Amino acid sequence: MTPEHIKSNLESWADIINFINKFDDPQWIDWQKLALRFMQYGIDHNFNHHFRVGQSMRTLVFSTLDHYGLEYEPRVTVVITPPETIRLIYTPSNPAPREEDELEYELIYSDAMPTFQRFLNHLWEMTRSEPLPSNMKAPKHKFTAPVLSKNDSCVSSWFDKF
Repeated sequence: MTPEHIKSNLESWADIINFINKFDDPQWIDWQKLALRFMQYGIDHNFNHHFRVGQSMRTLVFSTLDHYGLEYEPRVTVVITPPETIRLIYTPSNPAPREEDELEYELIYSDAMPTFQRFLNHLWEMTRSEPLPSNMKAPKHKFTAPVLSKNDSCVSSWFDKF
């Protein structure tokens, strides 16, 4: 990954944090707090160096692209619902994405974070030619949601597409 790509990723995270901080309506405060907590987790784990983030209202979208704007590229979408719910959606590359191609979990925050990291690891492996950075390796503990593997029937078709 080039220094320019990393700089673009870091800037995207700063832009999203600025966007989240602009929510000053009291009805968004709980969402804002959870969204900032989620983003800080990503920064603490160096995801901001390896992934670009964008948004659509209360939805965050993570990719390995080096530019703004997704069309049919693989991504991890995060929907934040206070007080503690995180919906994670892994969407593989597909000219016409279908729900059955996606892998989705709705989890409480503490359970969502290891699964989010696993989704990012999978996204990296599916979209980047270089090996997964050592600081991106998923934690070695039990996941509350299934772990993606090449032999997993729900994702085996993804491996055929790449």
